[in-house]
Amino acid sequence: MRETIFTVSTDREQVEIFCNWSEKYKTDFNLPELKKFQDMTLESVCKFLIKNYHTERGEIILRPSIYYEMTQTLGHGLDCDDAFIFMTALMRSVNIPKEYILVCEASETVGGDFVHIFAALETRKKILWLDNLPGCKFGKLNYARECVRLTKFSEYA
Repeated sequence: MRETIFTVSTDREQVEIFCNWSEKYKTDFNLPELKKFQDMTLESVCKFLIKNYHTERGEIILRPSIYYEMTQTLGHGLDCDDAFIFMTALMRSVNIPKEYILVCEASETVGGDFVHIFAALETRKKILWLDNLPGCKFGKLNYARECVRLTKFSEYA
């Protein structure tokens, strides 16, 4: 397996890498084994990501096809950044405009460091939260709103 090492200095640089990977690897969803995700509801995809959440040692960033392969061979994927890339790449693969996809960074306390990332979908009427942590409820924000920083995917990729 090929290994590429990225060094980042800021949260923004890290998120930019995640979003660029999502854009680059959205074509993974054209593979026969991943094509089915394009026909699933967002709720079903969230349930898949929650079921396959696994805390990793160190930091490994996976493209969607490798994440999915891990779920099949190991019985789990990896953590929030990998699930974020999977979800946003999927949304881009079905042509959801970048401007409607939100990057959600969450901290455990107001003013704390951002320790979690997930996607949301902005609609005309509301924000559909697509959190991937076990115990999260589909469509609901599982953090205090003042602990979440929102930016548009289009600002990064």
